Amino acid sequence: MVHAPKTEHHENHASRLVPLFDELCMELERLRMESDSECMEYVVQSFQGSAWNLYKPFQEIAQRAGLGNIKSPFVNMRRSRSNEVVRRYGKAMEKLWIGHTADVMEKYYLRPMEEDFGVEKAE
Repeated sequence: MVHAPKTEHHENHASRLVPLFDELCMELERLRMESDSECMEYVVQSFQGSAWNLYKPFQEIAQRAGLGNIKSPFVNMRRSRSNEVVRRYGKAMEKLWIGHTADVMEKYYLRPMEEDFGVEKAE
């Protein structure tokens, strides 16, 4: 369950249920197993509070990984997961889990993927 500040002023839209996808569950479980702490409340301990700005740390990680500056990384990650959810579970689940209206999803998020064109992913 996540708090939804953009929609909390609408009745029954103060929060929404968001699934933890298998890829994330595996990483969280790996982290839990490697951690010295029995119960970690936060995955990223240094970014607690309401005034998070993860853009700069994300870009620093990308630079160290040799990826260069990544334009709109969080929008792009949200867009790619939105597309995956639509393809795997349908538009109704994308609306429920990601939180878009059908118009917003179709206008800003749904994009063709390489597999839509029969092209294999570049290595």
